Amino acid sequence: MSTAPANTSLRSPHPESCGALALQPIGSGDEAALLAIFASTREQEREQFGWPEEQWNAFIRQQFMAQHTQYSTAYANPSFDLVLRDGEIAGRLYVDRSPQEIRVVDIALLPRHRRQGVGGSCCRL
Repeated sequence: MSTAPANTSLRSPHPESCGALALQPIGSGDEAALLAIFASTREQEREQFGWPEEQWNAFIRQQFMAQHTQYSTAYANPSFDLVLRDGEIAGRLYVDRSPQEIRVVDIALLPRHRRQGVGGSCCRL
C-alpha cells in the first residue's frame, strides 16, 4: 500500500461536532483498519445476502484488495490517508492530485463518525 509523505491536520468549521481531525498516510500495518472501514460501507449488502460470516469475510477481503489495487494503478498521483478524529481512526480519504484538478477518489467513514461533519471537513482541505 502506498503512503503519502506528511501528516495533515484539519480544523473543522464545526469543532463541537467533529473534534480535531488529521490525515495520516496509510502504512503496511493499517490493513486491518482499512478492511474494517471498507466492510462498514457494505453492511446493507451483508444483510441482503445473508451469507455465513466466513463466506462474507472472504468476499469482503477480495473486494477490498481489488478496489485498492485498482485505485493504486488507475491514478497518477494518489494519496491514501487514514482520517483520524481526536487521535482515533475514523475513516479513510483517497485523493488524486494533478495540475488540472484535485479529485476525491474515495472517502469512507466508520458508522460512529458519519453525519457529524467529518467528511465535509475532509473535503475542505
